[in-house]
Amino acid sequence: MQFFHLSDYVLASGIRKPVRKKKNQKKEVLQTMHLHPRKAVAVLTACLTLLTATPAAAETVSGLQDRNGDGVVDIFDYVIAKRASVDDNSPSSINLSSAEGAPGETVSLDVSINDNAGITAAMIVLEYPDPIAVADLGEEEAVQLNKEQFGDLKPSYVMFPEANSVVFTTTRRVMNSENGTMFSVSFSIPQDAEPGTVYQISVSNPELHGENHQLLPLLTGRGKITVTQPAETTASTEVTTAPILIAPPVTATTAVSLTTAAETTTQTSLTTAASTTSPTTTTTTTTTMEPYLYHGIDISGWQDGADFNQIAQDPQVDFVILRAGFGKYLKQKDPCFEAFYKGAKEHGIPVGAYWYSYAMTPEEARLEADICAQVLAGKQFEFPIAFDIEEPKQLNLPMDQVSAIIDAFCFEMEQKGYYAQIYCSSFYLNNVVNDYAKSRYDVWCAHYNVSRPTFTGKYGMWQYSHTGRVKGIKGDVDLDYCYRDYPEIIKRYHFNGF
Repeated sequence: MQFFHLSDYVLASGIRKPVRKKKNQKKEVLQTMHLHPRKAVAVLTACLTLLTATPAAAETVSGLQDRNGDGVVDIFDYVIAKRASVDDNSPSSINLSSAEGAPGETVSLDVSINDNAGITAAMIVLEYPDPIAVADLGEEEAVQLNKEQFGDLKPSYVMFPEANSVVFTTTRRVMNSENGTMFSVSFSIPQDAEPGTVYQISVSNPELHGENHQLLPLLTGRGKITVTQPAETTASTEVTTAPILIAPPVTATTAVSLTTAAETTTQTSLTTAASTTSPTTTTTTTTTMEPYLYHGIDISGWQDGADFNQIAQDPQVDFVILRAGFGKYLKQKDPCFEAFYKGAKEHGIPVGAYWYSYAMTPEEARLEADICAQVLAGKQFEFPIAFDIEEPKQLNLPMDQVSAIIDAFCFEMEQKGYYAQIYCSSFYLNNVVNDYAKSRYDVWCAHYNVSRPTFTGKYGMWQYSHTGRVKGIKGDVDLDYCYRDYPEIIKRYHFNGF
């Protein structure tokens, strides 16, 4: 769910429009859309109304049945039934589809409305990050309007490439209750995009108006474009004459230098303890390693006494992920969280957080999310808020139950305006977490002493060691690679207190 932010607003036919900061662009928007201002108090009232609106859900669910097909009627069926009850009474929602494509390809995303309570006017701003761009297909091809279902509202759009946005509006006031795709936008994936990169696409400050021009309660989702491997890949196996090198074991200090954009690893079929440089003919396989954007650490009360004056000087630390706490009680807040947060911020180190879970049901996971949000309140985080699920008793549950627990925490955190993430090991991500959860939320994968995780899905972060060493911390510390520009995404879309 996206949260609405009070910045600069103007109105067109009673609908708020975001005003861009650039002077010439603001003039262009005003001239194009014939905008006129409204008092800020009206904006504040509308936003507060929208933020505080909650769907009316039944207190109890009668006629409970086996909804998840496990042969038992239990708490999980209750959760599923209650969610269905909430959905039946939920407000209208604006949803974005997601797409996958290789570098250089064009993909299309749909913006749709569900649970349409009856709209008479709409304004939707679709925002996309650099270096994604609207495909150069001509305006009529790049943006497709669904005039069959929404033609009576006379939909139109304006593209603002410099602002990375497409503005969709309606110009005729009639009642429309259709559900479905309102418009589609085609995007070009950059030729140099790295496979595995995920570009987040979002709806900014959408508004739907109903009868008598009142604002309708509204939920919004976000979409994403995932860069895949090109259809044709070349893998070469070559026979070379080269010295055999006996490499030292991969440790926390050597692993930092193992993964760069240009580096390759070489596997040899023969090693010898007698000599480290004896020439021989071997078969070598070259594999390009995945480049990373940031390298960081994650710490908790186990690193009590960490000296951020020293940590900030260590080139391994581009970011730090802090344990905010564990369990479902406020007293389980990490004892070092406040001091670590203050130390990182004072030294300009970007911060994320994680919550160690003991939840055995979705309801307990929601309680954990509530406590986590209380601990995080009033702070800003440049990196995601991760749900750390690794307790054996949790991961021994059936897949649908584990995934329901993950979804309950992460969805609750999204509702509160945070960028949620799953933390779990490769094995359990592959075998216990369902595809919905892994595609719905970003993944922080844990796997040690390997050249890359065995997790088969997409991940934004990789915890590759738990025995690292950095300045300012006595003893071992977890080390992490980050492959996505979370600070840019989170600040741009106003998550995590921004």
